[in-house]
Amino acid sequence: MLKLIISGNVGQDAVIRDGGNGRSAIGFSVGTSKKIKDEYVTTWVKCTKWVASGGSLAIADYLKKGVKVLVMGEAGCEVYQDKASLICVVSEIELMSKGEGGASSKVEPTQAAENVGDDLPF
Repeated sequence: MLKLIISGNVGQDAVIRDGGNGRSAIGFSVGTSKKIKDEYVTTWVKCTKWVASGGSLAIADYLKKGVKVLVMGEAGCEVYQDKASLICVVSEIELMSKGEGGASSKVEPTQAAENVGDDLPF
């Protein structure tokens, strides 16, 4: 597995799609910029967060254009008509700021966070 960690801004509001087999997919893009000489170059990553049947889709309400996020997941590449796109199958999302609309960055704990017990090895 190729692990990807992205820190950047959501490019447009998240979209929820039916993924079949009782699953839903939250789709959004994240852009990260760096300055090269005297101009900024932005790299866009297409992100998909899969949610099992009965799982919470609440995070999609906070993934609005301009929100700064930290995204972790499995990296991949998608090729369509001779254009390649970097993709990420998201395992974790952390909201780092408010978006253009002033959406709150307070979210419910993710399922992964709820499974952490008191028997940590440190």
